[in-house]
Amino acid sequence: MGKRGPKPQQALAAVPEVGKRPVERVKPFSGMSPVAKEMWKLVVEDYPADHFKAGDLPLLRRYCEAYARAVEAEQSLAVEGMIVPTATGSTKAHPAIAIGTAADGTMKALAVALRLCANSRMSPKQAGKEEKPVATPSGRSGLMFGGKG
Repeated sequence: MGKRGPKPQQALAAVPEVGKRPVERVKPFSGMSPVAKEMWKLVVEDYPADHFKAGDLPLLRRYCEAYARAVEAEQSLAVEGMIVPTATGSTKAHPAIAIGTAADGTMKALAVALRLCANSRMSPKQAGKEEKPVATPSGRSGLMFGGKG
């Protein structure tokens, strides 16, 4: 027979909780570019394993692909410059500028949706802003047009 009394903490830590499996980190989608996969890994490893839900994964993919487009645009600009010649002999802004700007906008919107930005994870109280009190309904709130006949 075993000894009575509480089990040592080491023995308790080794026993998994009933009905709970360890949460695995989400893997990048196949078909993503190496740069996008690298960004995926950086983002996923920066948050708890259960941070991203199934509905977040397509958004996270788009975020990482937008990052890859921005990197490619920057590389193109570094090699070819900001101004390129046209077929008629004049010059114009490199198309990669617009591609990079669009990718940056996509990343910004998706970062907020995925709660990747510090400000999207803060409550108003943490941000130093007071929450506005909820207005209490007046006695006339149920009347059409504010009670006017």
